[in-house]
Amino acid sequence: MNLYRQDALKIEYDILKQTHGKSVRFVTTGVAGENMCRSANLMTENEGSATGGFGVVMGSKNLKAVAVLGTGNPLVADPGELRELNQLVIHLNKRDPLFIPFGLYES
Repeated sequence: MNLYRQDALKIEYDILKQTHGKSVRFVTTGVAGENMCRSANLMTENEGSATGGFGVVMGSKNLKAVAVLGTGNPLVADPGELRELNQLVIHLNKRDPLFIPFGLYES
């Protein structure tokens, strides 16, 4: 199945859901990721997205989409560490939106 040059919505509705069924879960990048645009994002089946250029990582590997089916939950090697990381991300997302973490003039 050729997914190259297909946009994320076409991949979701026309290709992955028809091929693997309605319960498929996936992450994909669009044409920007293929073209290695440094701001390319990732999209998921439930309208989630990862910004910050993660799409270019998949594009650089010629990886268009990852699709999974299953009923289990992934195992976590260190649940306590995952909880701490989750709390850090929540804290960072609550910061002042104008916060500049590295300063304006650092080199």
